[in-house]
Amino acid sequence: MEENTLKKKFIEKLMLVKTKVLGLWLGLTPNLRKLLTVVAIVFSVMVLLIVLLAVIVGLAKRSKKPFVKPTIPPAASILPSPGTISNPSRYATDSAVLKIESDLINVQGRLDNLQVSEVDLLPPRLDFDVNFGK
Repeated sequence: MEENTLKKKFIEKLMLVKTKVLGLWLGLTPNLRKLLTVVAIVFSVMVLLIVLLAVIVGLAKRSKKPFVKPTIPPAASILPSPGTISNPSRYATDSAVLKIESDLINVQGRLDNLQVSEVDLLPPRLDFDVNFGK
């Protein structure tokens, strides 16, 4: 209900404004009405041209950025390592380092051969053929 009364009041005020503006417009001389009409049309065209010019300038600035065509980088070439080291490190022949290296190789071998899965820990097979009928 309250919404309808608000609409009615708005429409009444709108009609009042319309009659006042129409009264002012009809009260003008024909030459003045023509002049105001021409001024309104010129003003509208100017605003439209300014907006159009702003859009064109914006597009022109955007298109001035150089287009960079993506290129695929060349594949990296793998260089073979030299067969012999001309100047080996002093740790290359150290007995403690050689022992650590052999222990590491042994641990790696045991880890590679380790069986991680346990067959005994698998869940039992379920029978999915279930009938609820009597």
